[in-house]
Amino acid sequence: GLSFMFVCHDLSFSVFSSFKDPTRPRWATVVGSVISVSVLMWWAAGYSGLLVLQGHPGGPPSDVLNAFSDSDALANTGRALQCFSIAISLPYSIFMPRLALQSILKLALGPRLHEMGFHIVCTTVLMTSSVLVALFVDDLGFVYELVGAISASGLAYILPPLMYLRLEHGPLTAPRKLV
Repeated sequence: GLSFMFVCHDLSFSVFSSFKDPTRPRWATVVGSVISVSVLMWWAAGYSGLLVLQGHPGGPPSDVLNAFSDSDALANTGRALQCFSIAISLPYSIFMPRLALQSILKLALGPRLHEMGFHIVCTTVLMTSSVLVALFVDDLGFVYELVGAISASGLAYILPPLMYLRLEHGPLTAPRKLV
């Protein structure tokens, strides 16, 4: 839950540009308010869970909602609200991956693609892959390890030389770039 709250940091530029009068003081006020409210809500939720589940056998479970029975109306309301929260925030958090996928595919396939159809296909592919991972993977630790292993190699060994080749002046295959 807490890590899910921080996945939208890459959208801060679009939020900032949506202000009527985008200034640093206004941005600081918005960020400070959001962080304060988030901290208070997480503290209240955590403290409430600690008080309710303090005597739970084996200690509080990692997913607090699983500690309650399936027939508990309040727990089911919490489950429904959590699902709703994730469902409405997923399209917003998929904005940057979709933009990256569209940029890569436009480089590979050219700009001749129909914009709205292309947008819908990219969104559908990303949303479907997210839902499939959520449905079929019980332990996200494996997914994090796999993504970390793949992206760490790219970030450490592949991306820096490619950036050097692209940013250095001259032809891409210039001898001084390849030495």
